[in-house]
Amino acid sequence: MPVFNMMRIGTEEAQKNFDGRWGKYPMMYGFAGNDTFVWFHIVLGVVTWALVIAVLVALVRYLWKKGDHAK
Repeated sequence: MPVFNMMRIGTEEAQKNFDGRWGKYPMMYGFAGNDTFVWFHIVLGVVTWALVIAVLVALVRYLWKKGDHAK
């Protein structure tokens, strides 16, 4: 039975999760262009954490100043 999905093309059993044929996995090749997505994911992760830290710093400063005005 032919199995077609994003990761592999070939004839194999549907219940078999690993077939050991790395040559049939085109998305896993280093020259297939998948490394650009990895770098994009890393950049988005760094930007997200920078924004989270900036929001936390702004919240702490706001609460600190609010506490000073309450005295």
